[in-house]
Amino acid sequence: MDRDTMSEDERDEVSIAALLRPLWGHRRLLVVTTLAMTALAVLLSAVHYWWQPVRWTASLEFRPTFEGADLGKYPNKLPFAPSDIIDASVLDQVFDTNKIQDFCARNDFRSAFFVEQRSSELQLIDSDYQSRLADTKLTPVDRQRLLDEYHARRASAPVQYGVTFIRPVACRTLPAAVATKMLDDVLLTWANDSETKRGVLKQRVRVLTPNVLDVATIGKQSLFVRANLVWTNIDRVIRNIVEVEALPGAELVRFGEQRVSLAEVKARMEDLQHAHLESLMTSVGAERDRDSVRWVEDALATATSEQQVAQNRARANLDALREYSGVVPQPNPQRGESQRPQGGADVQSLTPQIDRTFIDRILEMSAPNTMFRQELTRDMVRASLDAVEYESVVNHYKQLLAALKSGYSGSSAAELDSRLSEIVTEGKDLTRQFDGLYDEWSRVAFRAGPAMYHTERPGAVEVVRAFTLASYATVIALVFLITLTLAVLGVLVRTGLWPALVAGE
Repeated sequence: MDRDTMSEDERDEVSIAALLRPLWGHRRLLVVTTLAMTALAVLLSAVHYWWQPVRWTASLEFRPTFEGADLGKYPNKLPFAPSDIIDASVLDQVFDTNKIQDFCARNDFRSAFFVEQRSSELQLIDSDYQSRLADTKLTPVDRQRLLDEYHARRASAPVQYGVTFIRPVACRTLPAAVATKMLDDVLLTWANDSETKRGVLKQRVRVLTPNVLDVATIGKQSLFVRANLVWTNIDRVIRNIVEVEALPGAELVRFGEQRVSLAEVKARMEDLQHAHLESLMTSVGAERDRDSVRWVEDALATATSEQQVAQNRARANLDALREYSGVVPQPNPQRGESQRPQGGADVQSLTPQIDRTFIDRILEMSAPNTMFRQELTRDMVRASLDAVEYESVVNHYKQLLAALKSGYSGSSAAELDSRLSEIVTEGKDLTRQFDGLYDEWSRVAFRAGPAMYHTERPGAVEVVRAFTLASYATVIALVFLITLTLAVLGVLVRTGLWPALVAGE
């Protein structure tokens, strides 16, 4: 076949064979160059992978289960904030328990925590209504209806939080197992401190303990003074029982094997105070100790003064309430002006234009007035009750003072001291029963669950890098292709085939 009659395909085959022949002769150079550059890229990628900035986090999702968590309050109405969970007192206990000092400093550990509201259901609600509200064809009425529906659904969704630990550089040796464990410890410590130290599962009532009766063994006071101090503190416990007994549902609570109630404890405390302790004080006072008489006179004067102050405070609140309410009599208007008949024009001029806005405004203005009257009334009632209580104390000291100035006791001091110790012991037992009743009632009233939170998702560690392994694999592949292409072009230029290839010969 003639050279001029060669087909185009045959010419291409000859050209490709002529091109590959010098490349094959330099195959070792091509392979070595490409592999060397690829190996260098792999090495640099490995170094960069291990030394690049890393965001190392451990997180745990949980849901508060106590009543009022969605409103930002504990069961006893104390304010609840997510920052309570990572309070410094909580983190310090976790730091010491898990011996974090082996891995980082205390301040670095504290600064690595944060709490955020996190819920998959809320995310779905947000994305759903975000797409629906993005519709430009919505009318203002429809848009407001969707917004109201969105806020209602978001308010009804359960509140969930996530506590996250972002490991700082100073704590880079902290293991993942320790990080997940300390997140559980943070929630557990917060729940225990909230219940035992802050008392968030108990009513906000000042409850006395049996320690209040330890005054009988303090100092070197006379037996009479110690007995009177015991009487005073028993009286305080009785008032404390009355305060708790006034709370809704407290009268139904039972405690202990004997199933005692608040009414029974109060009755026994009153019997102990009046039937036993007061007779003991009379017997002790029959010795006509001058110090005892002087002490009772001072106590009587103090109680009388406090009673007078309480009465004056109640009277002042009552006068203020009457004056504010307009009950103070006003001077009568002149007869001629009061009996002047009003015409229709006068009535019309005095009649306001009443509409819904006017009524709403009146109600808005009357709300502070009502609250102020209620506050004055409450202050007056409290002052009156204080006056009644001080009156009972005054009567007690009057009777005691009369007993000090008459009578004689044949009992010895040791016998009277023994009787006082028995009264104190029984008073402490009754106070413990009262405290147990209060704790039981708090649990029943708040209906607290077995725990203050529920773990929605266990603790997990997440490591985020700017460059992943896939990114490095892409870079290495590009280095391989670019190096191979450049090596081929170098061989073609060196052998002189590149100009012919460009010219198309």
